[in-house]
Amino acid sequence: MNSIARTTDIAKSNAGQADPATSLLEPAQFLQCPFPDGVRLFTFYKPGDCTRYAVYDPAQISALDARLLLNIYADYTEGAQVDGLRELGREAETPDQREVFSILLDQADRSGDAASVIARGAALLRQAMAEGAR
Repeated sequence: MNSIARTTDIAKSNAGQADPATSLLEPAQFLQCPFPDGVRLFTFYKPGDCTRYAVYDPAQISALDARLLLNIYADYTEGAQVDGLRELGREAETPDQREVFSILLDQADRSGDAASVIARGAALLRQAMAEGAR
């Protein structure tokens, strides 16, 4: 596998505690892996672990679309920050806006450190906005 996407501290603290049959939001973790053509996403649980692992091929589906697809079938959380990015991506009004959120989610999955990716993305956006205001 290319990388393992770690969830934020909120989802980590819930991992192993929530019961997918009774919890409103199950913890989820996204992983990237190349698949044969046509296979974009699959999910699984490890024995004794209630975290839903979603594995997707970034060459065939974006990080945002993988999350939106899973969200059709399951109510899950990756923690407040990543959940927020997913919702902002869902509500994006233009393809360019949508791509920004997909890139951030992809980088979070690749790095395994969503909080750092989100912080760096926010800093870059603030810098771009400041330069644009000049």
